[in-house]
Amino acid sequence: ALAVLGYLGAEVEDSVAFLMLASSVMGSSSILVLSHLFAGGMGELSCTCYFSARQLAAYQMLALGAVNLLTLVFRICFAGIRWEADLFQIGIYMGVPFVLTVSVCIGVLQFEGLRNRAYPVPAAGILSAAGVLVLASAQQIYTVSAVAVWGAALAAGAAVLFAQIRHLFQEIDKGEILCTD
Repeated sequence: ALAVLGYLGAEVEDSVAFLMLASSVMGSSSILVLSHLFAGGMGELSCTCYFSARQLAAYQMLALGAVNLLTLVFRICFAGIRWEADLFQIGIYMGVPFVLTVSVCIGVLQFEGLRNRAYPVPAAGILSAAGVLVLASAQQIYTVSAVAVWGAALAAGAAVLFAQIRHLFQEIDKGEILCTD
């Protein structure tokens, strides 16, 4: 899609808006994959296997995180080289929507009443992506002076995400997140 944008003559702001949306969608997709571990009794079944639910969740998060990180780095490098833009700025612009979307989706995943349903995580991802589109449409967010705000938002989002992952593992250890039916 980035190559097509470049071929069509898109400006750097258009490509960054697309990258922001793509990183948001990628974040919600990752949590959707993780949510299948806890839906439909899979958590209970995993406790009878060699690996515990905590180990399976950690493995999925590690694998999905590695794939997401490689994808983000590739997109950042491709866009930076193609549009001759600052890689750090593109990284910040892509990192914030990704981290915030993942935080929102993990937050939804931790609500007991929403955990065993199919629609809450995708709905949260869609709402996050819509918010990213609204944010990306404002041209003043791409100024050099706004990068500090973006950096602070990325740091805050990462701190919230870390706390949510820790809370998720605590719920798994207590057994509270396994009984979803």
